Amino acid sequence: AFSTAIVHERPEADFNFVENCLGDSSEFKDSSVFIYEKIEEYKWYIDDSIAYSNRLKVHFKKDSIYQVALVVKNEFGCIDSLSKNI
Repeated sequence: AFSTAIVHERPEADFNFVENCLGDSSEFKDSSVFIYEKIEEYKWYIDDSIAYSNRLKVHFKKDSIYQVALVVKNEFGCIDSLSKNI
């Protein structure tokens, strides 16, 4: 007997942000794409911090290059991630 296997589409992680002056709040917004349903889980990684939301606000305390990563998971458990140096 044969079984039907269902393969689900992976979401495509993406985000955008507005650059601000040192000490001001910088906001990162999810712009991930998943054509079938919604993104179920968001994880932002910046420095040693993790945040769970579709948006992230950060106050940068020093002039530097920071690595910001977003991991998204859909309702089927499929995961994608994107990292940007800002």
